[in-house]
Formats: sequence, structure tokens, C-alpha cells
Amino acid sequence: FTLDNLFLRELEEQDRSVDNTGLAVYGTITKSPVATGAELVGYRPPSSAVGTNYLSRPLTSSDFDLTGDWSITFWARRNGQTADQYSGFEIAEDDLTGNNAYQQIPFSIFIDVSGHTGWRGANVTGYQYDNLFNTQDVWKCITTVSKSGSLYIYINGEYVTVTPATFTNPSTPYSLGIFRFTYSTTRHDGRRHIDYALFRMSNSAPSSEQIKKIYEDEKVLFQENAACTLYGSSDAVTALAYDDTT
Repeated sequence: FTLDNLFLRELEEQDRSVDNTGLAVYGTITKSPVATGAELVGYRPPSSAVGTNYLSRPLTSSDFDLTGDWSITFWARRNGQTADQYSGFEIAEDDLTGNNAYQQIPFSIFIDVSGHTGWRGANVTGYQYDNLFNTQDVWKCITTVSKSGSLYIYINGEYVTVTPATFTNPSTPYSLGIFRFTYSTTRHDGRRHIDYALFRMSNSAPSSEQIKKIYEDEKVLFQENAACTLYGSSDAVTALAYDDTT
């Protein structure tokens, strides 16, 4: 499945965000199963190593308030494709004219081609986890929680570290960009060496116990032949059951 690059369009899938505002596709983004026979899919730019292929969603303080508690969780893997420099995501002003390093970028995470991963931002004491994704085709879950002037980082449901961070909401238009990472005024778009799945943002700060449960509940979706779809002739859900023996 490939989205064409003729014009800006939304993903051809149901949006599940609170205000029903989906990600827009710039260029081309492809998707493929997270494991052989699995129903869950991951996303990446296409075969070109560098391009203008990314996902974007405008943000406002009313739908994602950086000054309060918040969290971002996603799954990612290094897929073995070659690429230059960085993949990642950022919350940043749309126009970065005059930006100096991260001055106009409240928050971003990069994953370079070697698997090194870094947390950055205008008022973030940067943190880097070397070789986090050095093993190819291994999915990992990253949760970042902002609370009381600090960023708490969890990998696969386990607490890793905390780093000082404070945030303000930009006064100029800003957006979430996935498969986008900026240093100074250079935006690195469309690097294809990382797949993302189950990316979500929340204006709440989950507890360590909740983060661990999220990881344990979701990791089974990344196994071969894992099913995750409710089938039926109607979209009205009237009951839900869980079979804990198969």
C-alpha cells in the first residue's frame, strides 16, 4: 500500500484521535506488517534514502498543551535500509527561519542510522541512549513522560532515566512531524531506516505501572501471525470478549 505524492492527503484509515484530526501525508509513506502474518502495520518512507516524505499534524495548546503533563509513546525498529543521518519526530514551529540548534523546537527525538537515540528540545537537558536500535528488526517501545519540569524515559516498559525539561507552547504555528528531525535550520525528512507503529500522544502522565502494562499488553501484537482486528458486518460494537487460552 503506497500513498501517492500528487497532493496532500490524509491517511486512508479511520482516525482515532480525540478531535478526529488525522495525520497528513507529505510525499509517500508505505506500510507493512510488523511481523510475518501479523495484522498490525508499521510505517516508513519509501525506497529513496532522502526525500520529503513525512507525516504531519498541526498542533495547538488546546489539543496538546506542552506546559502541562503529557506523554508520547511509540514503537520503532531499525529496518536495515540505508539512509543519511537522522530519522525521528519533532514538535516544532513550521517556520524555522533563524533557528539556532533547538531554539524554536520544543521537543524532538532522533534515531540515527547506527541506532543511537537522542531526546532534544529548546529547554531540554539532552539525553542520548547509544545503540538502542543497533539490532535490526527488533521492535522496541519508547515512552516519554513530561511532568513537573522533568522528562522521564522508559524503554520496553522499564524506567531508564530522567532529564530536566520545561516547555512553552509556541506563539507561531507549529506541528508534529513524524519522519522529520531538525538541527539548526536543516530539516531531515524522509529517512527510511526506521519503522514506526502505534504512535500516540496524551495530555496525561501515566504511572510506571501503567507504562509497564501498556508494554506487556502491546508486545504480543508484534509476534508472527498476531491478530488485532475485530471483524463483523457492522461497525457497532455491542460486546467484547478476550480468550486467554489461545
